[in-house]
Amino acid sequence: MIKQTVPITGHRQVAEGIHLLTLESEAMASGAAPGQFLNILAQEGFGPLLRRPFSISRVEGNSIELMFNVIGQGTRFLASRVEGDGLDVIGPLGRPFTTSGGFREAWLVGGGLGVAPLPFLTDVLSRSGITVQTFLGARTAGQIVLDHLVNTRVATDDGTMGH
Repeated sequence: MIKQTVPITGHRQVAEGIHLLTLESEAMASGAAPGQFLNILAQEGFGPLLRRPFSISRVEGNSIELMFNVIGQGTRFLASRVEGDGLDVIGPLGRPFTTSGGFREAWLVGGGLGVAPLPFLTDVLSRSGITVQTFLGARTAGQIVLDHLVNTRVATDDGTMGH
């Protein structure tokens, strides 16, 4: 676990209300595994006081991507951050997914923002020669994020995409 101020190297909106924030930290990126998260102090001034956990969505080199929905004060703060801003971060934290065990195929299932850790897991499994099937659900087609996923099947609550 590492605590440091890390620079934001990218920020874009990838779907309706869903943002992808890219942070740069060699120490955190090199120690991260699929299923882990970063705890971010998402505040200016005195509130909110508690850190917010965000799944690591993807790691490429020294870059770490985090995906989030804008819901409350903390995520509104993150959505307002721009390239070059720094964030107070602790991580990587949490128990990673199991990516070994002799299986040849993995079925990954995510609903809504449950898709966040799947790109990182897809990368690691694919590099290990494991076939990945991905099943996604969301409220609407506008909330589906397919970046860095393979063999995807989609279903939306309102029927605008998939089954």
